[in-house]
Amino acid sequence: MNEPQAWDVLLAKAIESAPKATTWVSSTQQRAASEAALASARRPASEGRSREWAEQFLARRARHLLDQALPRHPGLQALQAMSTPWAGWAWAWPLLALCAGALTEHLFSPDRIHLLSPALLLVLGWNWALMTALLVQQALRLRRLLGSPVLATAPAPLPRPGQEARGLWPQWLPRPGWPGPGGLAAALAPVSHALRRDWHRVARPLTASRWAARLHTGSALFALGLVASLGWKGLFAEYRVGWESAWLDAAQLQQVLATLGSWVGSPAFSLETITQLNGWQEAAAPGVGTAWFWLVTRLLLLTVVLPRGVLAALAAWRARRLAQQLAPDLTEPYYVALLATFGGARTHLQVWPYSYTLGESAHAALTRAARALHGEAATLALLPHTPYGQLPTAAPTATPPAAPGPAPASGHPVALFSLAATPETEAHGQFVRHLQAQRPPGAGALELWLDRAPLARKLGPQGSARLAEREALWRDFAARHQAQLHLIDLDT
Repeated sequence: MNEPQAWDVLLAKAIESAPKATTWVSSTQQRAASEAALASARRPASEGRSREWAEQFLARRARHLLDQALPRHPGLQALQAMSTPWAGWAWAWPLLALCAGALTEHLFSPDRIHLLSPALLLVLGWNWALMTALLVQQALRLRRLLGSPVLATAPAPLPRPGQEARGLWPQWLPRPGWPGPGGLAAALAPVSHALRRDWHRVARPLTASRWAARLHTGSALFALGLVASLGWKGLFAEYRVGWESAWLDAAQLQQVLATLGSWVGSPAFSLETITQLNGWQEAAAPGVGTAWFWLVTRLLLLTVVLPRGVLAALAAWRARRLAQQLAPDLTEPYYVALLATFGGARTHLQVWPYSYTLGESAHAALTRAARALHGEAATLALLPHTPYGQLPTAAPTATPPAAPGPAPASGHPVALFSLAATPETEAHGQFVRHLQAQRPPGAGALELWLDRAPLARKLGPQGSARLAEREALWRDFAARHQAQLHLIDLDT
């Protein structure tokens, strides 16, 4: 799906996943949007096109849902408008970079030309260092792709809850394009936070490519502004050229300029000319300023403007391609439940209790939880509980009960824990890692179901603080093991 469609899908998900979803859309409207999308989205002719159908169904359903919700809630309209917060200011960044480059040389040398121009040295040094870093990065990436065991790295862990939404941005500073404190009604805060979190996760490569295109374009225009400033200065007055340095003598400076000139095909300055220019002597050789200007112009154009322009074009091309290929993770419970309920593949879950013996009524409660998370067509098999400190020994069953609709793939393992237990890296972590190895390909993150009923009964109405502390421990445990945590209550 393209960028606007992905934004619509994530906004609809944020609305429907909010604590008070019926504030924005009623259950009747949700059902009507699903049926309208189901009627307009063609069924895939083959199993290989099922993802294409799923994305089409989700995009059309989100559009139907937002068409009903947005006109009645101005706050949601504000969130919808944030999909392209900088679109109206796309021209400002190039203009600002061009003006900054034009002013830089004027600020450093307002009425004369220094052969060791600080502005020029900063621009060239920074860009050359960055180009070197990019080349090294690409070389390391290429070696990783070729399977070098020395440079092979483990996949980065999933961010902890809220971390992916903040990144390196200070929490007290409003994020550009997103409402700060008090910017929206309090009821919209969960919707805004969920939308920001999901969009950051889905569109991170797209955002990075766009910022790379902006930065490369700005750097190229900054260098062009520097050249334009030097040319403008020489249009109305003769260049007053000279130099002085506490660390370089005339021979060393002549060698530096000769080396730079050889890179871009500019003639070298003689040692006699460099000596004459030392100390800003007025009797310096004529034409030196013009020769220095063309040397600087060639250096900036060939070593800054040209490579930066190529990198900007590549980043912009990649951003345009990514903007047409955005798609959320369809293994998330929200999408799985929607697709399974309205004709997608059913999910068969294999629930493995760990150090937790369930009562006779647990199967019905687990089935309700499975259908709430994975759609009405989800099926479930409850396996024998695994004693503390051990690994599962029972063979998993992959044959779900017969039900109408597309047949599910192999069973998805689910780890079931009690909130009364404290998560331990060795015991619980070993159990989770074992189940993660049993997941079918493309199944997404392992689900951890946490039954809060035993601890809630034990603590009573006054134990909400203890419950929150224990839930925080389990959330941290799930984040460290790259798993999805779901709180359930088997007493209801």
